[in-house]
Amino acid sequence: MTYNIGPEIEDYFWDKYDDSRIKVVPGHWPVMNTKEEVDKWIGFINKIRNLSSKDEKTITRSQVKDIFNDTYNVFYRKWENASNEEDILKMWEEAKELKNKYNDEYGLCETILMKLSEIIKDDFKRRIDDAE
Repeated sequence: MTYNIGPEIEDYFWDKYDDSRIKVVPGHWPVMNTKEEVDKWIGFINKIRNLSSKDEKTITRSQVKDIFNDTYNVFYRKWENASNEEDILKMWEEAKELKNKYNDEYGLCETILMKLSEIIKDDFKRRIDDAE
């Protein structure tokens, strides 16, 4: 059992705590028995951290995981066999939407999308050239 955390929300607490990048000595945690109490406490601690580190770049493990999933498993796998120029234009639009969805401070999503889009575009051109 985790100190001051209700056993039925312990997994939820650890997911949120790990994603938050905060560290508080366990004896200083308030008693939390609901997910709402966890969210409220994590939100409060994050506000305090953000006040003291305005220039610090942050990205959570969960955000990194989501970015890699959405850029490869969803975006790349969808467009890797683009078959016409219309597909390429749609791909660029979807890349912009994904970039805006994450807009992470490190530019991770944008960098991955730019490289994957280049690969898809170059592969498309290669297939067109080979067909001629």
